[in-house]
Amino acid sequence: RRRHTRFRGVTGVQTCALPICFPVTIGQQGKLIRVLSGHATACIIDLRKGSPLYGHTESFELTVESHAIYVPPGYGNSYWTHTEVVYHYVCTEEYDFWSDHGVNPLDSEIDYPWKGSEIILSEKDKNLPLLKDFKPTAEV
Repeated sequence: RRRHTRFRGVTGVQTCALPICFPVTIGQQGKLIRVLSGHATACIIDLRKGSPLYGHTESFELTVESHAIYVPPGYGNSYWTHTEVVYHYVCTEEYDFWSDHGVNPLDSEIDYPWKGSEIILSEKDKNLPLLKDFKPTAEV
């Protein structure tokens, strides 16, 4: 399944581009993500139940010149856009609304690269649970 998404006008956490950020979302699908234009910081977090790396994050700068990143099933992914960004991603499974959930991108216990930055979030994303309250469904 291939998709294109364009974000503009904010920069921040998990769904952003002015400071915009997108919440960490996870599901039972893997994603290969690439930026076709613009610049963003992507952050992935291990949210697999029973994983020894549970809560561990890894950040990547995404530009047209950078490589694509793979987000395995059970990992959350979020973006902080620095400019208008066009993403291209290929998913291993169809989108499933019922398995799409996430953790709060403002959680101070998570090592996000945008900590302390001005962030624009939707009300839905602001109401996501903290990592300590998150109930993982994907297993190692």
